[in-house]
Amino acid sequence: MKEVEGKQVLLETLEKRIGNMATELEPSEVSQLDQLVKQLSGEHCELATKVKGEMDKLQNASHARNKFEVDVEGANTWLNGRLQNLMQEKSQLPLKAVAVQALIDDLKVILLS
Repeated sequence: MKEVEGKQVLLETLEKRIGNMATELEPSEVSQLDQLVKQLSGEHCELATKVKGEMDKLQNASHARNKFEVDVEGANTWLNGRLQNLMQEKSQLPLKAVAVQALIDDLKVILLS
């Protein structure tokens, strides 16, 4: 955005230079230069608007990403807590072959998720 603002300063300087040279130029040349500068100024305003819009989109995307990362971290913390609870509950079961196999299957599902 700073580059776009810097170009605005250059555009204003160009307008001043044309104003200073107006006495040395023919009226048709002055009007042609004024028309070109106005066209350039319009394009510059359009570009500045588009740049600002894109920067707003990027800022919104950045905020959304940060929120998503916080949400994912919270979900991971919750899942790890649930995993710890499940491991504690399962460790208190009597050791039967079927129960042990079910515990192994449950833990595989949790770890693969």
